[in-house]
Amino acid sequence: MSQIPHTSPFNAIRHEDELGKEYWSARELYKLLGYSTWQRFQIAIEQAKITCEQSGQAIEVHFNINVKIVKAGATTKPREDYHLSRYACYLIVMNADPNKPIVALGQTYFAY
Repeated sequence: MSQIPHTSPFNAIRHEDELGKEYWSARELYKLLGYSTWQRFQIAIEQAKITCEQSGQAIEVHFNINVKIVKAGATTKPREDYHLSRYACYLIVMNADPNKPIVALGQTYFAY
């Protein structure tokens, strides 16, 4: 009996830059993890940055800030995002609500 291959929702939001390096958009990740607002997710990002730094890793390598100008009604405004490494995503999901099934899935996905 053949099984249908499982595609992770985290793989669906995975991107590659011009050099073929993988990253995930923090804006896409926060929605997938079920955060109600970007501001709440930024708390998780800040906690993950602290862990990253304390583990001897360079924050700017794993949390690459990306600011885009987006339309906001009749005007434009800057919109902050991060290109996150697999390690940054792992740190974020390790600090997320473990009672959410998507978080457990993310912990497994980013551990490999």
